[in-house]
Amino acid sequence: MPSESSESDDAYVRPGLLSRFFFFYVTPVIKLGAQRPLESSDMPPLAPFLRAANASDLYQRELQKGPSPLRAFVRTFAWPFMAAGALRAIRQGVQIVNAVLFVPMLIDYIRTPADQRDHLTILGLVAYISLSLFVQTIMHTQHFIQCGYLGMQFRGAYVDVVFQKMLKLRAQGIPSGVIVNMISNDSSRLTESAFYLHNLTVSPFECLAIIALLLWKLGVSAIPGVVIIVHPFIYLTI
Repeated sequence: MPSESSESDDAYVRPGLLSRFFFFYVTPVIKLGAQRPLESSDMPPLAPFLRAANASDLYQRELQKGPSPLRAFVRTFAWPFMAAGALRAIRQGVQIVNAVLFVPMLIDYIRTPADQRDHLTILGLVAYISLSLFVQTIMHTQHFIQCGYLGMQFRGAYVDVVFQKMLKLRAQGIPSGVIVNMISNDSSRLTESAFYLHNLTVSPFECLAIIALLLWKLGVSAIPGVVIIVHPFIYLTI
C-alpha cells in the first residue's frame, strides 16, 4: 500500500520556468477561490524539497559526515543559499549599472538643448529602464521566494533535530517550556533569518561600489561621504 508521502510525490507537478517566474501555477487556485471557499483538498501538494522530512533527512545525512552541526547545516543548504544570493546579486548589479551608465546618459540628454535632442536616444533610454525595472522586479521577487523556501527548509531541519534531542532531554528533567520555546520562537527566528543572511555577503560589495562611484565622480570631495559610509563598519569592529 503506497504511503501518503509517495502519493503526494506522484501528485506533485513541478511548474515550468515561466510559470515559476510569473506565478501562473496559482491562477487555478485563485479562480477556484473566487467561486467558493477553498478546502484543504483544493490546495496543490507541497513540493518534495519543502517538506520537513526531506530537509531533515538531508541534514541528518550531512551530520553523519562530521560532528559539527553548523558545518553540516552549511553543507546541507549551501547551494540553495548561493542560488538565492545570485538572484540578489543580479538585482543589485543592475542597480549599480543604472547608476554608472543610465543616470549620466539621462542627465546628458536633459542638458542637451531641445532642438538638438535625438529622439532615438530617449527611446533607447526608455527601453533600457523598462527592461531594467522588469529584470529587477523578477530578481527581487524570486529572491524572496527562494529565501522563503530556504527558511522553510531551515525550520524543518531545526525542528526535527530539536525534537530528537527533546526525547533525551525529557528523560533528564529539562522543563518542557524550554523545549517548546526552542521549537516555536527560535525556529521562527531561524526562518526569518533566511531573508536577511544575504545582506552579510552583498552589502559590503554594494558599499565598495558606492565608494568607487563617489570617488570616480566627485574625487576628493567624496571623502566625507566615504567616511560616513565606512564609519558604521569601523564602529562595529572596535
